[in-house]
Amino acid sequence: MPYLLYVGERSPHKNFYHFVLAIRYLLQSGECRLICAGGGLFRREEIRFLDSLGLLNSVHQETVTDQKLISLYQNAVAFVFPSVNEGFGLPILEAFSCGCPVVCSGTSSLPEIGGDAAVYFDPKDAGSIRESIQNVLDNRALCSSMIEKGYTQLDRFSWEKCARETKKIYTMVVG
Repeated sequence: MPYLLYVGERSPHKNFYHFVLAIRYLLQSGECRLICAGGGLFRREEIRFLDSLGLLNSVHQETVTDQKLISLYQNAVAFVFPSVNEGFGLPILEAFSCGCPVVCSGTSSLPEIGGDAAVYFDPKDAGSIRESIQNVLDNRALCSSMIEKGYTQLDRFSWEKCARETKKIYTMVVG
């Protein structure tokens, strides 16, 4: 069954609860399921929340190794990053490197990281979240385009470029 991928912790600024509420009908219909990678096992209150929505069979938590995470990105319909506030969106780059379409919040640093390779939503608007994800689920041509653009966007954030720019700053400061 196709799945959406959520990666990382589920603290309040990550917007997990609102995200699940926004996509609950997609999950309940069986159109897709949600895999949550990392972030620890579901806590008691998360299990109660998912159970209250009838989603215990549609939302799964996976403890992952690096190899397992790569496989999850490679086989997901899309990686969804509903965070309200991020300093840097490393999971977006991970998704791009694995050929995974990205659907994420249009807030904080995320549009800079995702560029034109991601589909964005308002993380506080359930309709915006749902429509953006549904658009990606329904449009395979869009997904193919996003994957290609993701590889291009990834080039803007290479470790080599980071090292060069860091060295340049250190050289300037030391003078």
